[in-house]
Amino acid sequence: TPGKLLLGLRVRPWAVAGPLAPTTIARRWLASEAAWSVPQIGTAYNLVDVLWPLRDERRQALHDKFAGTCVVQPLR
Repeated sequence: TPGKLLLGLRVRPWAVAGPLAPTTIARRWLASEAAWSVPQIGTAYNLVDVLWPLRDERRQALHDKFAGTCVVQPLR
């Protein structure tokens, strides 16, 4: 996303470093963006999704957990 690019952040698989597989990208998208299209559930889910990292030991949002990804700041 533009915000991640601006901050120098990258999304990568949790288990191993490397590029995201197309299926991982699809799962991440489904668990975050597609949730908005579900009436009355989308807003509540997205609120929980955004707040989830505040209490998670790995600081993963729900869409990261579903896709097995994490957001990292690469070493420079």
